[in-house]
Amino acid sequence: MSHGGKAFAAIIAMGVVTACAMLGWYPAAFVATPEDIGGDSHIVWASGVDRMAASAIRYYGQAAGQTTSTVKLAPEIAREAHAKSLDALIDTIIVRDAIAHDDGTAEADALLEEKMATYSQNPEFSVAMSVVYGLDAAGFVEFIARPETEREFLKNGEKWDDAAFAAWLASERAGSKIVRFSK
Repeated sequence: MSHGGKAFAAIIAMGVVTACAMLGWYPAAFVATPEDIGGDSHIVWASGVDRMAASAIRYYGQAAGQTTSTVKLAPEIAREAHAKSLDALIDTIIVRDAIAHDDGTAEADALLEEKMATYSQNPEFSVAMSVVYGLDAAGFVEFIARPETEREFLKNGEKWDDAAFAAWLASERAGSKIVRFSK
């Protein structure tokens, strides 16, 4: 390959890397859950963390009476929203692996479908999701409905109260191997 060809290939490669970085297509964390819940490995993508953090910021902005989507935030609040979103996604992975390890995925999915059918009967539901969370229906299911339903399913299946669930989750998190690439 000539020097011109190598330079062109390098420019294309840099463009692809830049595009991936801008779109959040890079890992924010690797998570390997403990063996007692399957020991599976997962990647948490930065784009998911960004979407969840933006939704949380919008939700809390709405709750605080900020009606605009361009709420000015202190950098530390944005960093905290990203850190808490990453933690929430890691917790979701742990809960999901525990359910899958106990062969409860189909039952948890059925419970989610039942809840979403109830929600979708309200014609203003999708508008409310967009206004309050800044999410479409798929984003709402991914970041809010599915994780909450899975937590509820696991807590009810194990007959845990909130304190017992929190203790279990902290134990499983401590037993997980988590490599964070961003905070």
